[in-house]
Amino acid sequence: MKFSNINIILPTLIAGVSPLVLTHAFTPGLLTATKISTTSKVLSSPFFAAIHEEKKETSTSSSSLGVSVGLGPEEKKEEPVEEEEDEEKPPLVEPDHELFRDSRLTDFDRQCDAWFASLLGSDSDSFLGKVSEEASRRIHTLNKLERNPVVEDRDDEEWTPYQQNLLLDSPVLPAYGLEQYGLPTPRRNAEAWRHFDVTSLVNTDYSLTSSDIGSDLELDGDKTDEYTALLKKRGAWVDDDDCAGRLVYINGRFAPSLSYTTDIAKNLCANDFKEDGGSVSEDVIEKLNRLPDGFTDRLAADVPSGETDFLTSLKTLSGPNHNVGEPTSQFSINNQQG
Repeated sequence: MKFSNINIILPTLIAGVSPLVLTHAFTPGLLTATKISTTSKVLSSPFFAAIHEEKKETSTSSSSLGVSVGLGPEEKKEEPVEEEEDEEKPPLVEPDHELFRDSRLTDFDRQCDAWFASLLGSDSDSFLGKVSEEASRRIHTLNKLERNPVVEDRDDEEWTPYQQNLLLDSPVLPAYGLEQYGLPTPRRNAEAWRHFDVTSLVNTDYSLTSSDIGSDLELDGDKTDEYTALLKKRGAWVDDDDCAGRLVYINGRFAPSLSYTTDIAKNLCANDFKEDGGSVSEDVIEKLNRLPDGFTDRLAADVPSGETDFLTSLKTLSGPNHNVGEPTSQFSINNQQG
């Protein structure tokens, strides 16, 4: 359906001017034309005549438009600021770091350390003489908690980005795993143990030891044949002609009848480590005392550096921009992947 010529008569607001006629022609949904025209015929209308006479009496609009003008916030009067006297702050005091050594330990961390302690046993269980004594000393000697010197000069040969500059009143904490021992113990969320199921590991008891530990295990002929067949079936046997030595231990005890000893492969017992009459040389003892992951800084062999120099320290070999710090630092332990 089409609608057209719908007239809307609008009286003007100024006296003496003919009213306006607004004409629209449109179809539904579409406005096709708009025309504004004046006519004098509407002056005869009583309605508009009354409006026309009213407009003669006043020249102002009968409608009012509210106007809101924003003036912005009021200016705040600046109040005089009283100058506060600088209070003398107390000097920073370095705390006793040992009081915070165990502050980060969780219940599971303590379980890990208890599991590690069960593996150590007692000093009476040791059969390697000076080697066992040195290993026990290193394990039970806690690393000292102290502030490392900070090298700020980047031109210094010892400058490295891997350094920490703690506030004077901040406690120095041990790296994860070094809270109760001198060598790092397992930690469930530590980077070095992320490849291991630490929970299952510490829930397994490996502390059981034989009452005759340290002595040889003598087997009769039948037991020797039985164990030999079992080792071959499991793929763990190597014939004498195919190896330079074969050492077999059952529950921690050396089994001579299943082993093949030579000058370069033999079992060592407590008598071999005696200071008087022991067969182990000082060179072998020194090598047995070596610890991995930088805990023994002295390199096993000198490394050539230049034409005449040799490097003997692991720290010097790696350089300040490549190493991860002391072996007891968190940087170093994070890279000890098992």
